[in-house]
Amino acid sequence: MSSRKAITAILLVFVAASVVYLLATELGGQKSAATNVSIDETPAHQVIAYYFHGYKRCHTCLSIEATAKKVIETAYPEQLKDGSLVWKAVNFEAPENTHFADDYQLVASSLVLVEYRSGEQVQWINLEDVWELIGADDQFSEYVRGGVDELLNDI
Repeated sequence: MSSRKAITAILLVFVAASVVYLLATELGGQKSAATNVSIDETPAHQVIAYYFHGYKRCHTCLSIEATAKKVIETAYPEQLKDGSLVWKAVNFEAPENTHFADDYQLVASSLVLVEYRSGEQVQWINLEDVWELIGADDQFSEYVRGGVDELLNDI
C-alpha cells in the first residue's frame, strides 16, 4: 500500500511540475521583461504571403508551395525575422478558412500576397502565374520576388 502512495505522490509532483513549466513558458513568451514589448506585436507595415490549398493536393500544388516558400525564405530572411513578411500555408477548404475563397476570389490553390498597414488590409495580389512558371525556377523566383517587393516597398 505504501508503494501505491509513493507512486501517486510522484505522479502528482510530475503533473504539478508540468503545469508550472507550461504556465511559465506561456507567460514568458508573451512579454519580454527587459523591453516590456509584446513578442507578438505586429509591425506597422506587414506583408503576409499566403499559400492557399485544399484538402486534396497534387504534385504541382505541393511543388508550388515548396518553391514559393523557399524563394521567400532565401530572398527575405531579415523581413521574415522582423515580422514585416510572414509565410502562411492555409487550407481554404477548412470550415474556419472558407471565407478566404470569397476574400481573394480563390478557385484553386493560389499564392496570395496581402499588405497590411497598422493591422488593416490595404491591398492584395493573387500570383496566378505561379501555375505556368513552376519548373522554370529563375522565372518563378523573379515573379514571386517581384510581387513581394511591390508590396514590401510600397510606401
